[in-house]
Amino acid sequence: MRQNKPQTINQIAQEVYKIVGQEALKSFAKIIYIAGGIDGKQNSASNFNDKSAQEILDTRLSLEQLDANFQENIFKKYRGQGVERQNISSGSFGGEDRSAIIECFKQVGFIDKVEPSRKNYDEVLVLGATMIGVKSRIDDLKVLDLEYKKVSFLTGERALWMDSPSDNFEDDKIAQNLLVQRCDNDEVTCASIDEKMQEIKNLHKQEKGSDISVGDLRKAVEEFYTKQYLEPKRQKFPTEADGIEYMFKKDQFFASRNVRCIYAKKSPEKPRVDTLDTVNEWFKEFEEVAKSDVSPSYNCIVISDQPHLKAQSQAFTLISDTKNIEIEVVAKGYENPKAELLLTEMAGTLNRKKIMLERFAQQDSKSSSLPSLAPSSGSASGSLPKEPLIQNSL
Repeated sequence: MRQNKPQTINQIAQEVYKIVGQEALKSFAKIIYIAGGIDGKQNSASNFNDKSAQEILDTRLSLEQLDANFQENIFKKYRGQGVERQNISSGSFGGEDRSAIIECFKQVGFIDKVEPSRKNYDEVLVLGATMIGVKSRIDDLKVLDLEYKKVSFLTGERALWMDSPSDNFEDDKIAQNLLVQRCDNDEVTCASIDEKMQEIKNLHKQEKGSDISVGDLRKAVEEFYTKQYLEPKRQKFPTEADGIEYMFKKDQFFASRNVRCIYAKKSPEKPRVDTLDTVNEWFKEFEEVAKSDVSPSYNCIVISDQPHLKAQSQAFTLISDTKNIEIEVVAKGYENPKAELLLTEMAGTLNRKKIMLERFAQQDSKSSSLPSLAPSSGSASGSLPKEPLIQNSL
């Protein structure tokens, strides 16, 4: 699949999103129609018909062009620049349109549970997230009747959020407790961290006349504690990796299991570590092991969750082209779905595919200096990567 070659949206839906069947394809077209994915104009679900579906599915655009449309008309519109998934607002659609969008996403595989296809795996990969997200994935792993040799948490240099319930459970303030330990100063307690955050909010309101954004608050908290307490002790602000290690070391489920954290460092060119970075870091280690210790039938299962499965599976596209590894992505179902989040995940899936194709093209043109996600062995130069295995929704 080449990202600059015009093709129908029907073809892109099947190749990128793995949508099969006319009814599912029609649902994909309906999502685009209601949300205004191509031209930016929202439409009522009640006006959608077979002609509308066919016009959209027959529209010819390159993957690059459709990605640009989705980024402008869906991602920026319904999520916004720099907004975390947890903070996406609702209210973009009326009741009928909202219900229609959610039902269509169910039809195209963004909502239902996806089960493992087998019982035995060589390795379990748990993708990083907020602490509450990782806990949810750990809980999912516990109830799966699987056998495996090791568990790898794919995480990285992403600062924990001191203000968020996602990183501070009611019974265990993980992020704040880790910061208290790192600062190692009687002045720093969970209570004093809350007070400092309120002080930062009040000062911003007083000076700027407006509420501080969530992102700016988190950045200010990190800068204050780093300069005031951590740098003098040569310590760093706690990261997602620290939080995950804290969690699995406390959990008896992992006491007798082979568990590790794969840590991706932040690059100066990017504002934060993402899934591609963490998958890349894992694969670099896998390449070394694969030279001697990996059998021809090495099997990995990735623990994700809906509605993120399709987007996150794109990170494994090049890796799954390696002949001696099969990667299967599974996920629990998405409860109480939010239309805006579903839409941004749809846009994110296409964008992730575009990025992976760019990296593959780079590999093809610079064989002497492969990009980090390119396997050291596998298909012949010029062939396209196969997709990671995604089981049908149940």
